[in-house]
Amino acid sequence: MAQLKIVSFNLWKNEGRFEQRIERIVTGLSALNADVIALQECFYAPALGIDVVETIARRCAMHFVRAPLRAKRRLHPISATKMTTPATQVETRSDMAILTRTPVIDVEVVMLPEDKRDGERALLMATLPLRNRSVRLGCTHLTHLRDGDAVAVRHRQAAAIAQCIVRFDHQPFVLMGDLNARMTDGELGSLYNNPALGLDSRLHAASMPIVTAPADGTIDHILLFGSAPGWQHLTRENKLQPLPTRPEDWASDHPAIFARLEFPE
Repeated sequence: MAQLKIVSFNLWKNEGRFEQRIERIVTGLSALNADVIALQECFYAPALGIDVVETIARRCAMHFVRAPLRAKRRLHPISATKMTTPATQVETRSDMAILTRTPVIDVEVVMLPEDKRDGERALLMATLPLRNRSVRLGCTHLTHLRDGDAVAVRHRQAAAIAQCIVRFDHQPFVLMGDLNARMTDGELGSLYNNPALGLDSRLHAASMPIVTAPADGTIDHILLFGSAPGWQHLTRENKLQPLPTRPEDWASDHPAIFARLEFPE
C-alpha cells in the first residue's frame, strides 16, 4: 500500500500581519511535505508583486493550477508586517489553487450557484496521475453567509459538487476545502448522505467539537469519495492551529487540515 499526504488550507486573504503570516504558512507547509495542497483565499495583487500561490509553490517545490476568483479592489497595508498601518486600495483576487509534486491533467473549473451578497464560488478540479492509477482532486470554498437564504445556497452548492463527483465514479475523488458547514449540517446532505458517492471519510469533522468559529477546523474538510478498492482515509489532523489568545501569531484564522490516504500500489 502507498500513502498520499494531503493538506487543505484557507489562507485568510491578506488579513492580519500579512508578510509574517505568509512566512509562517510557507514554513509550516514545507515541514508537512505533503503530496497535495489545496488552498483557498489566496491573495493575488499583481500591482504589488504579490502572488501567494506562486510563492508557496516555488518555496515548496510544487506544481500548481489555480482558479482565478473574486476580483475586486481591496485595501492592503503599505507595511504589511503591522496590523495598524496606512493602506492603499489595489486590484486583487482571492484565488483557489491545487499544488502537487507531479503535474496534474484535465484541469476544470466549475462555477457554483452563488449568493449575490457573497460573489463567485467555484470547484477547481484536476486529475493527479499516480503509479498505475489516478485520483481526481477537487478544491472548493462554499459561501460563508449564515442566514436562511445562504444555507439554501450552500445546499445548492454542495449538490452541484455532488453532481461533479458522480461524473468521476470510475476513480477515487478527494474533495478538499472550506465548506463553511460541518458534515452533520443538513445543507451538506448531498455529499454525506448520497449513496451514489460512496463517501469513505470516517475521520471527518463531524466528530469534532461544535463551535461557531473556524479555528477548530470543523468546517474545513478532506473527503474521500468513490468505490475504488483499497482506498481508505487513515488520519486527519489540524496543523498550524490558530490560538485564540495569540492572534498576532496566526498563520491563518483556519487551521491547515492534514490527512493521509492509503491506496494500493
